[in-house]
Amino acid sequence: KINSGEADVIIAGGFESSSTQPRRGYNPNHPDYAGDDWYSVAKFMPGIHRETVMLEGAELAAKREGITKEEMDSWVLRSHALATQAREQGLLQNIIAPVCGAVKDEGIRPRMSQRLLDRMPKVLEGGEFITAANSCLINDGAAFVVLCSQKYLQEHGLKAQARVLGSTACGGDPLVSPRTAVTALQKLLAKHGLQEQDIADFELNEAFAVIDVLFARSFPHSVDKYNVFGGALAYGHPYGASGGIITLHLLEALKQKGGRYGAASVAAAGGVGTALLLERVE
Repeated sequence: KINSGEADVIIAGGFESSSTQPRRGYNPNHPDYAGDDWYSVAKFMPGIHRETVMLEGAELAAKREGITKEEMDSWVLRSHALATQAREQGLLQNIIAPVCGAVKDEGIRPRMSQRLLDRMPKVLEGGEFITAANSCLINDGAAFVVLCSQKYLQEHGLKAQARVLGSTACGGDPLVSPRTAVTALQKLLAKHGLQEQDIADFELNEAFAVIDVLFARSFPHSVDKYNVFGGALAYGHPYGASGGIITLHLLEALKQKGGRYGAASVAAAGGVGTALLLERVE
């Protein structure tokens, strides 16, 4: 909208209140109506409507990609450790706004350990891989950024943190939706003629540790510049806010480390992946 001249400034982001999430039901006239059959998770693909569909997608992705629980465990520990460090050192204090007295993320577990991970039961009946630890929490949250044109920036004497260079989206198998976070990222870099080494910081929505493993396999030289403050395994995944959250984390990583290019990516239910490329402004 800004590029086309429709707007000069836009507040972009979202919020989620999972704690007040209503139960839903189909209208009796709908073909999927089955009496008092309530649900909270939307229908993401034709023919399948189950509360566990996202967990099933992560389970299937792990199975198809040959990902072990042990591989995922290391990412769970890393995410909580980095999030704990970020909180203790106040690395994200610049972008955190207290709401209703809440001043810290409640999902971060400083005492997360291998012993605890080994005790975690599988969340799916007959499942082999996905546990409550290697999948994200469902929680409340909000995050927003301000986008504006160069003209608006100059007229109001503002200073930008970064420039949006572009974005991309891709479609994939809805039964293994975690894959699309990496697919979208690869498409984004190819579109802009960039290589892995050109990106100073990567932020992916860590809905499942499966995504971490897929990223590390595709970008093996970038693990140390990936989700440097920890990810959604620690912070949680308030669906409507997660895009804004990882964008803010990416802006902070670029600023604190002095990097030039940063890339963010999200895998969405239904097999859709979205990625964003930013360039830090001096």
